[in-house]
Amino acid sequence: MDIELTKESKALICLLYKHYLDQRKAGKSIEMARYLGHDTVIQKTIAPKWPLDDVTELCWSLERKGLVQTTLGEDRANNVTFTDKGIIYMESRGKNVLKTLMELSKIVLPWK
Repeated sequence: MDIELTKESKALICLLYKHYLDQRKAGKSIEMARYLGHDTVIQKTIAPKWPLDDVTELCWSLERKGLVQTTLGEDRANNVTFTDKGIIYMESRGKNVLKTLMELSKIVLPWK
C-alpha cells in the first residue's frame, strides 16, 4: 500500500496501532479496539507529550488518507476509529512498525 505520510503522522499512527494491538491482546473485541476515542483522550493516554492541537491535526491528516475515521465537532477530532485501510496499512508494515518508532524517537520532533 503506497501511502505517503509525514514523519509526525507516521509516529502517531504507529502509536495508535500499538494501542489497538494492546487492546486486542487484552481481550477487547475488534470493534472496541478500533475505537480510539476523541483527540483529547488520544492526547492524554497515547501521546501525552504532544500538544492537543497537533494530535487533532494529525488525526485529520490520517483521516484524509483514509487510515482513520473521525467526526468533526468544535474544531476537534471526535470518535477517532481505525478503518480497515488503516489496519491493513499497519499490518503490511509488519516488523517495520517497531523500527519506525525507534527511528522516529531519534528525530527531534516538535513535542520533544
